[in-house]
Amino acid sequence: NGAGFSGTSNTSFSNSLSSLTLGSSSTVEYNGVFSTVISENNYANLTSSSVGGRLLPQGRIGISGVFTRGSNTWGTLYASSTVEFNGNVPQNIPAIPYDNLSVSNGGTKTLSGAIVAGRNITIGVSTSLDASPNNYSISLAGDWLNNGTFTAGTGTVSFNGTASQAIEGSSITAFSNLA
Repeated sequence: NGAGFSGTSNTSFSNSLSSLTLGSSSTVEYNGVFSTVISENNYANLTSSSVGGRLLPQGRIGISGVFTRGSNTWGTLYASSTVEFNGNVPQNIPAIPYDNLSVSNGGTKTLSGAIVAGRNITIGVSTSLDASPNNYSISLAGDWLNNGTFTAGTGTVSFNGTASQAIEGSSITAFSNLA
């Protein structure tokens, strides 16, 4: 189907390819030239390269290390995908269209571009979401759940859903500009 895959550092497949075990420091690279659905999995490091489009799957993708989005066009395949940045270290969040975006497991997660979430954004306990270094904007059509820390800078957070949206969580969220 034109999909490319490279695995390093303790990446293994079962005979049926139905089970993928990734090492805790592995890097998975999607390098196909055609549109490719990113597999639902827990990745240490996730990289996209080449020219093919990339689609987020129905389900959850966990990333505990570095996510390199490449120059690919990104989209969501279904309205129920979640990308969770779950490393216990600082992580950068690239600007791709997310359905649900979640940050968890401690550490500071810093935006590296403007973020659009088709549904919810969740900030986990003891985790920080930082939009301040370049004051990137955040747009979401769902709910905002903050159980950690949000650093807004001067960027705008836009709630643009067509239904009621909630700002919830155990932490107070201080927005700089709210639309």
